[in-house]
Amino acid sequence: MAFGGWQSNVLDVKSGTMAGRFLPTLGCNARAVFSPDGTLVATSDPRLYRTSDWSAVWSASDASADPFAPVAPTEFTKEFYDDIQFRPNAQELLVSRSGDEGSEHALYSLADGTLIRHLPELQSMRAKISPEGNWVVSGTTILHLPDGEQRVFDAQSVLATFAPNGDIVALLADNSLARYCRTN
Repeated sequence: MAFGGWQSNVLDVKSGTMAGRFLPTLGCNARAVFSPDGTLVATSDPRLYRTSDWSAVWSASDASADPFAPVAPTEFTKEFYDDIQFRPNAQELLVSRSGDEGSEHALYSLADGTLIRHLPELQSMRAKISPEGNWVVSGTTILHLPDGEQRVFDAQSVLATFAPNGDIVALLADNSLARYCRTN
């Protein structure tokens, strides 16, 4: 996928030709991600598209009263660290929107784009879901989705993600990396 202006182009990697239609986004820092089976593309607007014909499945602004609803882009639109991720349960999308005013994270229904819940416990940018789908990490905080348990794992963490085995890998304020090993 290539982003240009306020939209995305889907290109065939082998031929370099256009493979899909333009996908609307909010700006050059918006994100798009393919579903694990490759049949869908989600954008951080949030919107969902079928890859078979690039038709829209839903737009969250159509499905719910949503603080992340797409707005007309302007030169002042700033989504510095938008992100989107399919939850491993194949039922939800995690959307992260961050800019000058801070960060917000929310879960959306994959079926129809309705807002399932906000995640105000997470304050840092680019939240990430654990491989099994039960935990979300963002900056200093890890949140257990099933019961809402919240932990601060390192006050110096700026950005964090999960390794495939469930360990947390974090960028710390001094620009070093730390790995927090999972214990059962």
